[in-house]
Amino acid sequence: MGPEKEFELGSREFDAESAANFGVVIAYDTPRAARRAMRLVNGIVEPFGREWNVHRNLWRFDILGLPVARRSATADAAKANLLVIATGGDADLSAPVKAWLAEWSAKTNSGASALVALLLLPRTATEGQSSVHRFLQTTARKAGQDFFAHELRASLLSTDTTVEDIRRRAEATSSVLLGILEQNRPSSRWGLNE
Repeated sequence: MGPEKEFELGSREFDAESAANFGVVIAYDTPRAARRAMRLVNGIVEPFGREWNVHRNLWRFDILGLPVARRSATADAAKANLLVIATGGDADLSAPVKAWLAEWSAKTNSGASALVALLLLPRTATEGQSSVHRFLQTTARKAGQDFFAHELRASLLSTDTTVEDIRRRAEATSSVLLGILEQNRPSSRWGLNE
């Protein structure tokens, strides 16, 4: 079962008319990275319960190499309140992912969203920021968006790592993001007929 199905909310009842729309786009390199990102997003939006109608779109990095898919992913990301990039390792982002982020940067409204880097790194904390971290931070700054990085050190993760362990590590980032989300509460309308 892919990460998209694993985290599907099912048929929770809520009043869609009174719920504010909140868009999340997650771009990821592996299913494991997608699951980490979904847990982070769920932890961020959970306190808001039924007040928000959360729309999640997941895009795998390799799909962003297809022009039609990249255009669709760009449109999704430009409308999103939260863009999460979930990747592991110190390898640089591929050219299609960088092109997609450049397109997002050009199409998003300044201050309308936040870019979150969720990175699994095989380095120690003393080695400094990864090239991916620096690239994403620069991209967010150029787009006029807030940037948050949550770096998990590979040595900190073991096969015994639980969802609760990851949730505790994400709490610091989540509390900061919650402040932004309260400040930039999305409109409950789609913008049609306005």
